[in-house]
Amino acid sequence: MKNIRISVKVTYLSAEKLSEQIPPQIQFQMQLSYPSGQLTNVNGVLTAPFVFTLSTVPPLATISLKGKVRIEGDKDKVRSIEEKIKSKQPPPFVLQAIMQYVILEAIILAREIGIPPPIPVPVPLPQKKAGRHEIRYGPV
Repeated sequence: MKNIRISVKVTYLSAEKLSEQIPPQIQFQMQLSYPSGQLTNVNGVLTAPFVFTLSTVPPLATISLKGKVRIEGDKDKVRSIEEKIKSKQPPPFVLQAIMQYVILEAIILAREIGIPPPIPVPVPLPQKKAGRHEIRYGPV
């Protein structure tokens, strides 16, 4: 959306490795709660808290991030976004901005505690023609 600026700030992060044995297959479950508390709108600047949690099956790790999203711009557009959020229909571009930010942070935290990253790894397929490669995303 034009003339809207979105910034994401993490105020709390936690990563815990629950097991030293890494299983051959891990499922990642992610949940984003937005807004997770009271919205504030001061002079065309909307601030809303969020909570992101990532857990694994089998239980290998948990990662939690809490923070705030700041949306600023034209007062009428910000007010419209606020109404959508209050009616439990936040604009997709706001959720996308939050998810992009927190997934990157979760990848870094996963690396720090020694677990595989919570993203699919590209798997090269056999070559069909010389000089041509395909990449497939998903389980190996």
